[in-house]
Amino acid sequence: MQYTVPPSVYYSLTGLGRSLNEPLAALRDWAETHMPAIDEHRSAIATRFRGTS
Repeated sequence: MQYTVPPSVYYSLTGLGRSLNEPLAALRDWAETHMPAIDEHRSAIATRFRGTS
């Protein structure tokens, strides 16, 4: 922490936090690859539920 007005605080990830980089990158890549299919399914479900009021 730096003693300034307002106070400044610097944060960084621990080694454990940094170890999530690779798994989270893989999850992001999967989501980006499958986003068209996810959007398609969301639209189909939304359309189905719009008709049931």
